Amino acid sequence: MSYYFVGGCRYSIHHKWVSQPLSSSPHGGIFHVLPKFYQDYENEIRKQKEERARHENNQREESFKNFWGFFGFDSDDKEEKKEVDYPYSVFGLKRSASEDDMKRAYRKSILKSHPDKGGSNEAFRKIQEAWEYFKKMS
Repeated sequence: MSYYFVGGCRYSIHHKWVSQPLSSSPHGGIFHVLPKFYQDYENEIRKQKEERARHENNQREESFKNFWGFFGFDSDDKEEKKEVDYPYSVFGLKRSASEDDMKRAYRKSILKSHPDKGGSNEAFRKIQEAWEYFKKMS
């Protein structure tokens, strides 16, 4: 058997709906179908529940991602495509630069972007990644 839920109460499909006191309504206030304003109310409640569930799922995913990221398991992020001259472009050098030039550029850019010296964490991290990539290459 199907039911309507209105205001936390369960009503059968065959329930006679009363919207007003019987004496004040010209037709007695009895409906054989669920009035439109109840349907709007139920739709609004359903939308709010769906939105709340979506928001909770997003929060759960974010907290889970942050949890694993804390332990160093950031494997969700796709590997970024590296430019053709990747480590050199980060330091502003050409691909033909020597290892000594690369080392000087690395030290200079680390000093500029170090968070303790007023640089950003993101730039500092990118420079470190480029330097590690360069070290693996050579």
